[in-house]
Amino acid sequence: MGAVHLSRTRGGQPAALKVIRRAYGSDPGFRRRFEQEVKTARRVQGYHVVPVVDHEHQR
Repeated sequence: MGAVHLSRTRGGQPAALKVIRRAYGSDPGFRRRFEQEVKTARRVQGYHVVPVVDHEHQR
């Protein structure tokens, strides 16, 4: 599906950056599922859970 990289927010906090393979970016079904994954992940909260900061689609 892609790769996850360690990144940092502008404030210096650690963040996971998920990069999706280009082939999946043009698949409407995958994009719908990924958007649902983002929405679901935003609802999960807890001390040991990294919050979803943003998601972006680029072509």
